[in-house]
Amino acid sequence: MKKKQWDETIKTNPDWILNLDADEIIEDEYWNAHNRYNPFLIRYKPEINYTWNEKAQHCGRFPVNTSFFKKTITEFRVKHLGWSRKEDREGKYSRYKKLDPDAIYGIKAQYDSILDINPNLVKWEEWGICEN
Repeated sequence: MKKKQWDETIKTNPDWILNLDADEIIEDEYWNAHNRYNPFLIRYKPEINYTWNEKAQHCGRFPVNTSFFKKTITEFRVKHLGWSRKEDREGKYSRYKKLDPDAIYGIKAQYDSILDINPNLVKWEEWGICEN
């Protein structure tokens, strides 16, 4: 899916590509627990022949050869709202089990944790979303 999204995006010859899922929003500057590089925004370079990790599950947000791009870490984090409703978690779990039944591309315990009835929840600080 990400590869198809990429292919449609580069048809517009963008300068930058911000890759967020429809159920993700960028948070504010007051929390930075993720100290590892996880790209969401890259500069598009049309002269590069981009390649993708071609596997059934967890193929990455961007082509694999973007890993050599210059990197920076910001104070922003991304909320992934796809975990907030029970039916969404059940759908994600079913999809993972269908695409990767033997957990070859992921960790079985992580997949199983999707349906954990007692997850370790951390309260998110509200930062105000304007609704029309």
